Amino acid sequence: MDLIVLAHRYPHPHDEIAGAFVKAQVDELAPSFDRVMVFASIPYIPLFIAKQMGPFREREALSNDYSYDNIEVVFIKKPFLPMGIGYHGRGKLCSRSIKKVLSKTDLRPKVVHAHLTWPQAEIATELGPMFDCPKVLTVHENHFWLKKETKDERITSVWSQMDSIISVSKRDTKILKRYNPNTVHIPNGYHPNVFHPRDKDRCRKQLKLDSKDKILVSIGRLETRKGYSVLIEALERLGRDDILTVLIGIGPLKSKLERQAKDANVRVMFPGAVESKDLADWVNAADLFILPSLSEGGPVVMYESQACGVPYIGSNVGGVKEFIDDPSLGTVVRAKDPKGLARAISKGLDRTWDHELIASHASSNTWSNISKRILALYDELS
Repeated sequence: MDLIVLAHRYPHPHDEIAGAFVKAQVDELAPSFDRVMVFASIPYIPLFIAKQMGPFREREALSNDYSYDNIEVVFIKKPFLPMGIGYHGRGKLCSRSIKKVLSKTDLRPKVVHAHLTWPQAEIATELGPMFDCPKVLTVHENHFWLKKETKDERITSVWSQMDSIISVSKRDTKILKRYNPNTVHIPNGYHPNVFHPRDKDRCRKQLKLDSKDKILVSIGRLETRKGYSVLIEALERLGRDDILTVLIGIGPLKSKLERQAKDANVRVMFPGAVESKDLADWVNAADLFILPSLSEGGPVVMYESQACGVPYIGSNVGGVKEFIDDPSLGTVVRAKDPKGLARAISKGLDRTWDHELIASHASSNTWSNISKRILALYDELS
């Protein structure tokens, strides 16, 4: 039997980060199937225009179909109008191209698995007549995005048509059950062969970081939702010159955040996009991992940092408090609260942490364990 996966993005040679959490899951599921076809529906933007829009869109424009192991990845590129124009027509637009590709194969899917509601879940419903198999949706949406979706009848109708919904946070599972009783909670995970405790001094030496600094590391797109302006405000409140904050990622707010850090006289490093194989060294070089997001679903970086034995300081959004459920693992603070975040950072840097305990807490959330739960769900539905 085969598997069809519908994603909003998927990693490729020009961008290893976009949709990496979907790929991590697919890689674990793939050995249980003869073939896997992944369809990533992304905006079509001519390369010369994408280059003017920044590195994120440029990398997206450089994506091309490819295959590895028993997995075939197809990028469906369709014009997506700005400001949400034509938003509700994206699913039907993309599904026509996907149907055309599938009509030339002899694929026999056991399941069609969509990641993110729109347009992926709608595409799954559009593929229904082609295949007599269950449709599964994983909702990665952050809580505020999800609440907005509940007011859209087109979206709630699609939820009700799924054979099962997976929510990455317990909090949102309760909301989704109102529209689809067969909603289950299965969190995101991490790769233990990449994310595990490493010698902090060796990592710092390799990355040319000062062993005397107190280092905070965060990984995420440089956009408003990640709350990095709140973090810089918190650092300004602390007024400590021994703290170096590393914000790994790319995004439209880089220049603005650089100016804010300079004006606040705080030390912030922007290394840009970092290859997946090097992320664990940056995490292990940290005294604290920070994610001051204004909204999240189930942030993969939370599991990855904990797997490295690094304490987590983050906002109480999405499924964060469900996992960081004890003070021995880190501190959860209110979102948009620079004063509370500053206090948590200060206390976090001053206390002694049990790094082995933190790493062991994450051990049940390996992608291998998560994929077993997903495969069990597939079997129940088949």
